[in-house]
Amino acid sequence: MAGDDVIANPKNGREIRPTVRFYGWRPTAVSLGVHQLPEVVDLAQCAANGWEVVRRPTGGRALLHNGDLSYSVTLPGGAQSPHRLKDLYVAVAMAWIAVFRKFGLKADLAPLGRADSPGGTPGCPGAPAASKKVATQSMVIASCAVTPPGATRAGQRTT
Repeated sequence: MAGDDVIANPKNGREIRPTVRFYGWRPTAVSLGVHQLPEVVDLAQCAANGWEVVRRPTGGRALLHNGDLSYSVTLPGGAQSPHRLKDLYVAVAMAWIAVFRKFGLKADLAPLGRADSPGGTPGCPGAPAASKKVATQSMVIASCAVTPPGATRAGQRTT
């Protein structure tokens, strides 16, 4: 998470550069959405399990990261309009679908579902937007997004 913050908020007047960053989680961690209260998880039990608890710059509910691959896409500020963010979701989802199909996996955009968060916020994996969810036979990718000043960033989680 700190790496994404450095990329999206460069120092010394540097410009934000388009970036794709892949990362894993070691040790196992629970990530909380940006507005989520830490009381939703048992912090003592997480510590007893050796799990770190971190806060994501995106919304949504707590996620358990244990062996999954995460990545983020960061773009310069000119890409901040909601239309552009939707285009980013679709482009990323279609790229993942192409990769999975190349390896012989059946992959498609998941059907619209119910929103897991109040109001179905567009930057949250629980929101009902087919372009934000890709399903394969044994893997799911969910998108989330945050738009910090000067950047558009979409994050992905694969499990």
